[in-house]
Amino acid sequence: MRRPLYLALAAALCCLAGCSPVVEYAPPAQKVMPEGPNSLRDRPLLRMRDPDIDHFIIEDLMSYSVGQWRWTRQHPRFRIFVADPNGRELYLRFALIDSVFRQTGTMTISMTVNGRALAAAKYNAPGEYEFSRPVPDDLLREHSPAIVGLDIDPVFIGKEDGAILGIYLDTVGLLKTHAR
Repeated sequence: MRRPLYLALAAALCCLAGCSPVVEYAPPAQKVMPEGPNSLRDRPLLRMRDPDIDHFIIEDLMSYSVGQWRWTRQHPRFRIFVADPNGRELYLRFALIDSVFRQTGTMTISMTVNGRALAAAKYNAPGEYEFSRPVPDDLLREHSPAIVGLDIDPVFIGKEDGAILGIYLDTVGLLKTHAR
């Protein structure tokens, strides 16, 4: 008889141990976000070594390890955010690698902004290059992403694995004119 009594007492104590006074906390302080454009959306320059670069690549770039340049394929596309679209220039820093260039010969890189042709440049030798060209203001919109495209012709196509290599890209961006 004692055993059921002890069990009932133990159960009652367990139930009472679970009860605690209601503690109320004040709600967290509310933060009011400033009106206007989000400054994080102003990203006029993309470096292939940036840890978050994959968020800005739309297509046609090979994967890479942090800290390196990146191989493009034939039609790479990038999403670039500029808060102020006026007075911008397309800027590229890239390399044409000798072993690839020996297979392709003269390469043409055609550049587009939001689907409209901006420029085309021919390169007759391997090496590191920088390219810049003013972008007409009407091609860009305030606080909207610009789609920058490169079209590379010809590209290297690996005989054994079919890998497509275009240019070895370091930087692409829409800089303020004469901002470098």
